[in-house]
Amino acid sequence: MRIAITPSGGTDRRPERGLTVTATGGKLTKVRASAGGKAVEGTMNQADTVWHSTWALGVSEAYTVTASGTGPSGAPVMKTASFHTFTP
Repeated sequence: MRIAITPSGGTDRRPERGLTVTATGGKLTKVRASAGGKAVEGTMNQADTVWHSTWALGVSEAYTVTASGTGPSGAPVMKTASFHTFTP
């Protein structure tokens, strides 16, 4: 199973797109995202394979995302990413 976090690393120049976490070959079990100590709210699709933030991301913020999931064998998978949003 693979977990992809978009954006991931570096600087996001399009914070209006929000944050997306995708599981390939398995299901997401938990997504935690925050900036400045505040949680980023989001929703999971019905198949538990895609999580997307409810709102656009703030500008000039440092974000941390941790996503957990399980593959077909039930083995746990975790991925963490950090990025900054662009200051216009």
